Amino acid sequence: MKLGIGKSIIKIEDDMLPLENFHSIHDELHLRLIWLKDKIDCILVSLEMTSLREYEIENIKNKIYKETLVNKEHIIITVTHSFSSPHIRSKEAIEKMTLEEKKRYEKYLKSIDIALLEAIEQSRNKQEVKIGFQNAYCSVNVSRDMLTDKGWWLGANDLGISDKSVGIISFNDVNDVPICILYNYDVQSSIMDHSKIDNSYQITSDLIGHCSDYIEKQVGCLAFFMLGSAGDQSPVFKANHNLLDKNKQIISEDIGKDGYVFVNALGKKLAYAVINALDKIETKNVDSIVYSSFVKNYLGQEILDIKAITPSKEYIYQRAKEREELIEILILNEIAIVMLKPELSSHTGMSIKSKSPYHHTFVCTMVNGSAKYMPDQLAYDRNTYEAMNSMYWRGSSEKLEEDIIQYLYKIKGETNESWNK
Repeated sequence: MKLGIGKSIIKIEDDMLPLENFHSIHDELHLRLIWLKDKIDCILVSLEMTSLREYEIENIKNKIYKETLVNKEHIIITVTHSFSSPHIRSKEAIEKMTLEEKKRYEKYLKSIDIALLEAIEQSRNKQEVKIGFQNAYCSVNVSRDMLTDKGWWLGANDLGISDKSVGIISFNDVNDVPICILYNYDVQSSIMDHSKIDNSYQITSDLIGHCSDYIEKQVGCLAFFMLGSAGDQSPVFKANHNLLDKNKQIISEDIGKDGYVFVNALGKKLAYAVINALDKIETKNVDSIVYSSFVKNYLGQEILDIKAITPSKEYIYQRAKEREELIEILILNEIAIVMLKPELSSHTGMSIKSKSPYHHTFVCTMVNGSAKYMPDQLAYDRNTYEAMNSMYWRGSSEKLEEDIIQYLYKIKGETNESWNK
């Protein structure tokens, strides 16, 4: 197998600001790209952004196909889920923009296109690679569901469930030097989320951006992040955060620019967890790349006014029509990368990994789109933010888990050749 890599800056010029409520830039946003070439080609793109709309994903895939002729089914687009970056807006929101706002937004989209083309060009220079896998352990994340006097709400719950494992794939050259590290962890990159500095918000790549940059500087390779089951996970420290007093009442505090101390410290902590695991990795040649996918329907749920959601001991859930979900799977030797749009609970991700027939399994969310939360049963019992803000009915997560495990066993039972597309 051969591999090409690319990294570029999503340039945001001064004349593009303000974008939404962002009036300044603390550090630059990046786009990273991996081009895997074997019996099939596969391209993975990661953007240091919150989420992507369907039309922008289609735009990115079309541009990649035009430049590379790689099958659009084999193009994987994901985000680091950095909350402190301008959103890709809905078409309805764009229509409501002023002329000046539209001009700034169009320049923002154009900067993404330019970054993409630059990364593609870099990735045309490919090298033969071997791969290896290792798990690390890091306590940068924490369950964000905490019990208050009014019900469950967002904060930091040290007793909650969090998967502390960091999945690491190292792509090494023929001399066993890392060219690219792909890592997977359950955490939202949200340390500076809604933290005000000089009464406005700053653009930053946040936790994961700083972690990836540090890995790249220390190891000299590309660091590519894929978001894990982080629907109910946040960084253990945040600039704008909620605490509980002795009566379990919420105390909110925003430490502003001092929050970047957390970005630096936690980013380095996660980076060192990855870096220190690299010496333990034994690499092998890749037999083949296998891509497969399946589509299933899951019971839907109505989302009421998101801004009206508050801590609640009683909440009436309302059914909606079924939702169709695409689950994509990439197999590299004994490594299975499971990819989907909905944000899962950390417990669900752990359960899928423990039941998988493959030696090593990634569970990656917010891939090729976003679909909000698909929480586990406990979240509905507690009326957590994720459950009240979900488009899926109770039990969908457990059904999804069952479907994924059954499909992984199905792939495992077939030869690689029969599953290549």
